[in-house]
Amino acid sequence: MKIGLIDVDSRHFPNLALMRLPAWHKAQGDAVEWWNGFTHYVRVYLSKVFTFTPDHDTVIDADEIVTPVPGETMRLADIDRRPGELEREFKTLFQTSKEYGGYLGHAGAFQRITEEMGTLKEKKAFILAQQEGNSAASRRIRDAVDILNAGDPQFTEWNESDIRQLVDTVVVLSADRLRVCLRGGMKIEQTIGGNEI
Repeated sequence: MKIGLIDVDSRHFPNLALMRLPAWHKAQGDAVEWWNGFTHYVRVYLSKVFTFTPDHDTVIDADEIVTPVPGETMRLADIDRRPGELEREFKTLFQTSKEYGGYLGHAGAFQRITEEMGTLKEKKAFILAQQEGNSAASRRIRDAVDILNAGDPQFTEWNESDIRQLVDTVVVLSADRLRVCLRGGMKIEQTIGGNEI
């Protein structure tokens, strides 16, 4: 399995989570490397040490992207498991309070469980939306790669059909600079020199 790692803090500070992952994955027989935007991965891990670091907003071509919820370390599997634990805790608490006739004595615990259930639903919705966005971007990248693979490896003349399928927008930055925004989310800045772009 091909694993990619992204240190959102740009590797200026040690990220212990990312430092431990390669050893574990290599023991499983996986290939682990720093993420490369032109490579497809089975799984990509994103991690950052500091909360003030901006999130990684580049399109990632991977089957699974493991991104912790900001400020949290819970994954989707953890979120799916936790409601069952909370339900058992709720039932035990309910039974205890019923036997001793004091629901009000446990009101704070009931409220905590209810609030945590609501928070888990919000986190799950956030992660699913993030995964859906990443999947859609990955599909666009694969479509672009298929278009490029089906065509001539060298663009020697303008092919309107290929260009419309690959390019989202072109922004003129100055008299000699362009930014080409591809449909997959990738942005390329290029200096115009003579007849070449």
